[in-house]
Amino acid sequence: MAVWKRLGQLGKRPNYDLRRLLDRVAVATVADVMDLVGVNRILVAYGLQQLNDSPCVGMAALMKVVRVRGKVTAETIAFYIAPRINAAGRMQHGDIAMRLLLSTDREEANVLANELDETNKHRRKIEMQVFKQATEMLGEVSERTVLAVHHEDWHAGVMRLTLSDGQYYLPSIVFGGSVLSASLQVGSIVSLVGQLKADDWKGDDAIQFEVDDVWVNEVVLTV
Repeated sequence: MAVWKRLGQLGKRPNYDLRRLLDRVAVATVADVMDLVGVNRILVAYGLQQLNDSPCVGMAALMKVVRVRGKVTAETIAFYIAPRINAAGRMQHGDIAMRLLLSTDREEANVLANELDETNKHRRKIEMQVFKQATEMLGEVSERTVLAVHHEDWHAGVMRLTLSDGQYYLPSIVFGGSVLSASLQVGSIVSLVGQLKADDWKGDDAIQFEVDDVWVNEVVLTV
């Protein structure tokens, strides 16, 4: 919005109606877990209206795959639409989701929407497998203040989700992937594992970064 306003001030604003993007703006805002207040609330309200009345080709295809019944709400986005869009980046590459959101061809959009749905099913399956293995490795946690688990075969795309469902309510570190990655729940835990430089912040209470196997062993044994 700031860029669009600035372009107007410079007389360089393109002849394009941004309202055409409101359905995707709503999905992006909810998927990014933004607070639905102020401008965000207004954008999502109008975006939901567009999703219900005249969604873009890609969103219409995805809602068909999700089998949306009744009116699309923020909850519909959070629990049905957003996970499928996010699954592309977690498990493969976000290019599939981007192509869907930009598509103007119904046949192409249907193929891409079904591909995202299958990718999300695969993501859920992998996540459940990793969660089961992680809980078995952790065993009894009543005496612990921090959780740490590691398996080099775990998919890096589900690391942040593995112990984040609120079952343990403890700071947690999860390592996995062919190139070791780590995900920390609760930012204050950073002080427990030394000096780190996060390449990619994933939210106020989680970061993801790459580490070496020596560091992993030290942390898992320490906590």
